[in-house]
Amino acid sequence: MLNLILISTAFIIFGYSSFAMIMVRAKANPTLNNSDPDNAFSFVSYLGREQYTSEPLLSGPTFDAQVVDAEATYTYRKDSDKYTKVENGMNYKYDKTMLFPRVYSSRDQNHIDYYRDYLKIPEGQSPTFGDNLKFFFSYQIGHMYGRYFLWNFAGRQNDQQGQGSFTEGNWISGAKPVDQMHVGGQNAIPDSLKTDPSNNKYYFLPLIIGLIGAFWHFGKRQRDAGIVGLLFFFTGLAIVLYLNQSPLQPRERDYAYAGSFYAFAIWIGLGYLPLRIT
Repeated sequence: MLNLILISTAFIIFGYSSFAMIMVRAKANPTLNNSDPDNAFSFVSYLGREQYTSEPLLSGPTFDAQVVDAEATYTYRKDSDKYTKVENGMNYKYDKTMLFPRVYSSRDQNHIDYYRDYLKIPEGQSPTFGDNLKFFFSYQIGHMYGRYFLWNFAGRQNDQQGQGSFTEGNWISGAKPVDQMHVGGQNAIPDSLKTDPSNNKYYFLPLIIGLIGAFWHFGKRQRDAGIVGLLFFFTGLAIVLYLNQSPLQPRERDYAYAGSFYAFAIWIGLGYLPLRIT
């Protein structure tokens, strides 16, 4: 156990040591030097991505909440011979909050309009916790993770960014009845889409083989399968929980979940074993 603890600690330190590159680079004063993280406070700010807005996780406002109070936050700036306390933002208090907020973004009117249209919330009505959960499961998990997952293991409609329409960026499988129910229009697909290199159909085969591999793995080596399962969860759904993405992202975010796709690919490889044995 002590050996395992020491090895684990060494790997954690080894992994985090890569962040030293940031300060070494900043000290070299390159032309592009965002935030100039050459001291402890600017370095922490850089790692904490304080230049971007933070998303609420456990508790936060609804998209129609109004600010009722504000409190300044502070950090320190390195001057020539000392650190100086400076204001670096505000903590706001709102009149409407909820636990586990998923419909929170009011920084763009397009976000508010999207929430209302997606959840069918009338103008002037506040979202309920049920609306909040619906957006979490349907949009954040379904559209912004499940869709990317199935791109890799079922098939992909095209390489256009998808914001919820039936003709852009959806997953497809090649199984016509399934695709007809999912996106429709399978009897009137234009030749331009059929010959598009980004139109890929895997007929669910990678998904099915991966599921076979996962069940076989848990049946044969539960402890090892649990490790792969944790990798799959923490690089997939856990990131969905943490990012708490607002709608209308400027680009597709599939790259954020690549680790979970790699983990599932392990099960695809293992899925060959029970198929070979039978």
